[in-house]
Amino acid sequence: MSLSALRDRTALFVGRQDELRLLKAKLTTALRGEGTSGFILGEAGMGKSTLAMKLITEGLDNYPDALLAMARVDIVSGIHTSYGPFKSVMEQILLSDVTAADEDGRLVRPIDIVAEALRAIGVRQLGPFTSFAGAATEALQQRLTSDLPAGVDLTTFSDQDMLYDCYAKAICNVAALFPLVIVLDDVHWADDSSLLLLQHLGRLIEFCRILVLATLRPE
Repeated sequence: MSLSALRDRTALFVGRQDELRLLKAKLTTALRGEGTSGFILGEAGMGKSTLAMKLITEGLDNYPDALLAMARVDIVSGIHTSYGPFKSVMEQILLSDVTAADEDGRLVRPIDIVAEALRAIGVRQLGPFTSFAGAATEALQQRLTSDLPAGVDLTTFSDQDMLYDCYAKAICNVAALFPLVIVLDDVHWADDSSLLLLQHLGRLIEFCRILVLATLRPE
């Protein structure tokens, strides 16, 4: 969704200015390199999503190179299934066509950065990471194995912690060139695996230009 479309959705936003100021401060701190996660808590109909969208429309004006990835946990559409919201987020990152120059002066896209991050820790076979790559699976796998001779053994993920670490490494490397804002709406519907990954990321993005913002009900 574009920023202009988000502005249209939040044009009648009123109240909650104190909360908005706090969130803007958190956004600024995160995108300067002190990554963090935050939660907007409230009952249904209290404007949690609108507050998150207002933060995006106003806060990201100062970060034109930032990437925004949004996912809504929806028990109807099935995005409450295993890693559903994080698959949606990673898929958006991988399919993004924005480019920037890396430290060697090469123009790269987020998918190139993710592939390089996985290759750097020895991963050449997506395996369980396919759960996150979605429509970008084939393109990402090709980048992992493009320079390997036929028949070579491929390293994949050995356990869940490695999978989570690789997800965090991937988004942190992307955020080095593209500050990253992840919005997860209605995480009270999320599955256990998604909640574990959310908790894991909260510990691993501390020094990355990333804000993970989640909305949820108190129940």
